[in-house]
Amino acid sequence: MSWLQLQQRLYPRLQQTQQNSQGKLLVTVIRATNLRLPGIHWLPPQAVVALGNHEQRSPLGEAFGPHPIFDWRVELPFTGHESHLVFQVICEGQLMGSCVLPLRDVLSASSGFNRALPLREATGEGDERSELFVRVTREGDLEIPPAQEQSAERLRMKTSQVRVTLRSLRMEENLAIDKGSNKICAYVVAACGQQTARTKAAFLTAGQNDRNKFVFNGLPNSNFDCGDLLRGKLDKYRSVPTLEERRTTDPQHGYHMRIENGLQVTYSNVQFTFWYQQQDLLELMVYDDLFMYYPDNLVATGAVQLNEAFRRAFTQDGRLLDEDGKQPKVRMHVNLAPSLASLRPSGTLTTATSVDDGGTGSTAGSKIGGEIELEIEFMEEPIACPTALENTFRQSLAQTKKAEELQRRSLQFLAEIGRDTRPSGLPVLEDLFAEQRENLAILCCTCAVVAARRVVGHEERVVAVYANRLEDIVQEICEVLLETGTATGTVTELQLDLLTCARRAVGYKTVEEAADRYRQSCRSTQQMEHLLPLGTLLCLLRPCYGALLRSSLQRAAEAIEPGATIFLELLERYLVAMGELQVSDPLTLQLGTDQAEIRELADTEFTPGVEQQDQLRLGRAAVYANFLPDIDGNRLLDAEMKELEKDTLPGQYPYIVPGSLCIGGICGALMAFSVVETAEIVHTLDTRVFCHKDNQHMAIMRASCWLMQDSYLDSFMEWVAESPAWFKGIFLIAGFMDGKTAFTNMRRRVLKMQELRLEAIGPSLSPHKVVCISGFLRSLADVCQPWVVDPDKPWTSGQVYFLRFETAVLYSLGLQLSDLLARDLKRSESVARFLLSCTNLISFSQGLISTLLDELGDLIDRASARAQQVGKLLARQLVEAHSNARRQAPFTVSLMGYSTGGVVVQSCLRELQEMVTDGNPVARDIVCDAVMLGTPALALNEDWSKLRQLVSGRFINGFFAQDSFLMSYQFRRGGAPMAGCSPLRAPDVENVPMDSFITTHNEYAEQMPLILQRVFQGTV
Repeated sequence: MSWLQLQQRLYPRLQQTQQNSQGKLLVTVIRATNLRLPGIHWLPPQAVVALGNHEQRSPLGEAFGPHPIFDWRVELPFTGHESHLVFQVICEGQLMGSCVLPLRDVLSASSGFNRALPLREATGEGDERSELFVRVTREGDLEIPPAQEQSAERLRMKTSQVRVTLRSLRMEENLAIDKGSNKICAYVVAACGQQTARTKAAFLTAGQNDRNKFVFNGLPNSNFDCGDLLRGKLDKYRSVPTLEERRTTDPQHGYHMRIENGLQVTYSNVQFTFWYQQQDLLELMVYDDLFMYYPDNLVATGAVQLNEAFRRAFTQDGRLLDEDGKQPKVRMHVNLAPSLASLRPSGTLTTATSVDDGGTGSTAGSKIGGEIELEIEFMEEPIACPTALENTFRQSLAQTKKAEELQRRSLQFLAEIGRDTRPSGLPVLEDLFAEQRENLAILCCTCAVVAARRVVGHEERVVAVYANRLEDIVQEICEVLLETGTATGTVTELQLDLLTCARRAVGYKTVEEAADRYRQSCRSTQQMEHLLPLGTLLCLLRPCYGALLRSSLQRAAEAIEPGATIFLELLERYLVAMGELQVSDPLTLQLGTDQAEIRELADTEFTPGVEQQDQLRLGRAAVYANFLPDIDGNRLLDAEMKELEKDTLPGQYPYIVPGSLCIGGICGALMAFSVVETAEIVHTLDTRVFCHKDNQHMAIMRASCWLMQDSYLDSFMEWVAESPAWFKGIFLIAGFMDGKTAFTNMRRRVLKMQELRLEAIGPSLSPHKVVCISGFLRSLADVCQPWVVDPDKPWTSGQVYFLRFETAVLYSLGLQLSDLLARDLKRSESVARFLLSCTNLISFSQGLISTLLDELGDLIDRASARAQQVGKLLARQLVEAHSNARRQAPFTVSLMGYSTGGVVVQSCLRELQEMVTDGNPVARDIVCDAVMLGTPALALNEDWSKLRQLVSGRFINGFFAQDSFLMSYQFRRGGAPMAGCSPLRAPDVENVPMDSFITTHNEYAEQMPLILQRVFQGTV
């Protein structure tokens, strides 16, 4: 068995996909039914499909209403390592429904996956379940020549940067039409992982009959007449740059050329350089610059698979395509999928061409909105590429290559020992020399004591915290390694010494001394062979397997050979694959009954006909003429009733009702006072300002005095200011409205969870479980995609699970984090409001009301409240599952999460601590490692030391001191430091600065693969 075959066995690909092959999934989203759209919305719904890092959205405006017909087909690349296929329907940033499907279930359908997916369950009488009709088929694998794949792999390993040179952009005419003229200010945004770059906007107002070339210049010296292009003084152009100008390093703006049925922009010397960190995609997005504060329209999108680009740089026999053979490069044409509904100049709808789509008539997904021509260069030696994370990228290059080399050598070594007579190739402990067994026992027992002392902090507290667990582990190790059937006095004496040291929590020797003596007693010269007895020991100690034992063996492996923890974790997965280790059943955690039924899709359920044409017309109107929103009073009332039907946590109403009444009374009094004072100011404005004798020399004052004095408005303001009835009426109305808003926001904080599910990524192949929690979602694919294990350089060899909960709340939080413009505007608005409120009492009271109600409905508080509920349920499920599997297949767990996912980790540990206090010792020996990144939890909490005692391995707190999002949240909560932007003051907690990985809070999900690889390989 070769090491590639072993890797395939340890990290199986779906459907037995060949190593040198690639395929596609053809996904057709037909329609959705019974969507619960917002009562007030401007834009129609969109369908979103995601597979791995690939995400596609249906064109905006080609479906409309609560039963939209998308009729949209999209192609998604498939390699076999993807875990889940994600479907969701969104409307104006709100999640209308979603479905996360294991890809194994999708591909197992014999005749294609034709299903009606549940988006939302019916919540009461008269409510119908929302469904999404989809069809998924798979194209046959395309075989790749081995020589080409090997050359591409070598180039991929050597590449440090990718330089992208834009050549041209072609846009279809029907994407930007207004009365016969193209009006689009297009610019291209390129994204490679977290790194983004963009061109300047190419301002264009081209006539229908114009076919001349021109170049736009933002600051020209004079106008350049280019036929019909000169529309006025604002449209300024200059002539085509000379050859010398093109050779400069300054980016040149694009040539614009009118072509048949479209527009072409030919770029000159426009280059982007990205650091290559094994990213899968180069994403390309074309926006229309709308100026001012309006968000730019996303016109079209496309993507380049970088692995495919690497392969295209070589011929089938592995030779470079470029002539000089020195700088690998490839030129590619990338099709752009439209993101807006297609229009014609007359305003009529486009007519779909007939294609073979499997019987659905789907053509929307196959429309081409344009094309980008570009050139990609693969650079081995990095050039200057200024970025905030440049130092991290440079360090990561060498570390990534080192990790991949270690992974390859480990697999080669395991493949070699797999050819031995025993199935696993592990040594039999009885065949080892007595000295080697004794030194291994000393090392393992010493590491167990050190691990326990590290967690607790002092030897006097080890016995109180771990009770007899440490002594039991040492005794089991001694019985396995030291008993040979003819016990001698030396062995008995060593056993007694080791047990005495365990009871006193004192090491028999130092870890370094014990590891050195063990290495000297080994007869083999191969470093990895020294670690194989640990695998045998792991198999024999399986009944007492726990977090403390696993952490002890990891520490022993690290002491024998630095960096050997990766090999030991890989050895665990290898033993499971060989049948030497038994694994427990997959963990399960969900609310209610089983997953909603996915029913077979009948052919008669899709009949677009006239209904589809009506939807296209309405959708186009909603996108391009949306100055008035679509308002449905029934949906507004229905949404209010559905909100009240949701259950809250028990015992919360005694706090919610009085609190909302108090807030309503305060807000009503402030509003009534503001209105009365405003009326008083307006009433006295004529006598104090307009008609004052010092101002009568101004004509405008005399005219205003004539209009205001003794007018109906003046009399009405006097009545409002002096009548107690107005004060009472405004107090009641404002108090009721603001009290209702406060009641709704306070109630949302304490709602019971509506969604919770724990799912595995891939088959169960390890006794160690890694539970990962995403704290916000930029798209629904973020629940699983940041945690996928790359088989070439895995950040963990444990079985990865992802926890999905309250996706609607987390999706809204992700949109809030991603919308930088809205956050900047809100921050500016808050500053302006505060400055204005300082000028008068009326503005101050209004600002106080608005701020109070906004804080009650803060999304981060709602997400954190749900996360605390999730953590408690997760802790109970872990203890129950561990108790059930204790005798046959015990397991350990690592917990990790970012943002509010860290709150889940904290809540889970806190619940485990309460279980330990109640006398459940199982809860103490479950968690190996805990990782919290950017957690919105108080850093000065005294519970952190107690929570640290529940984690046998590493407790990592990732913080970003310049996290503006958490710092703002920290300021609004009284200034107490948050764990996500300050270190934890607890013993043996690893506080890792995230400055080297992120620049804003919303980059955690994007950078998670790099963070986890660096953290778990000990390079931070």
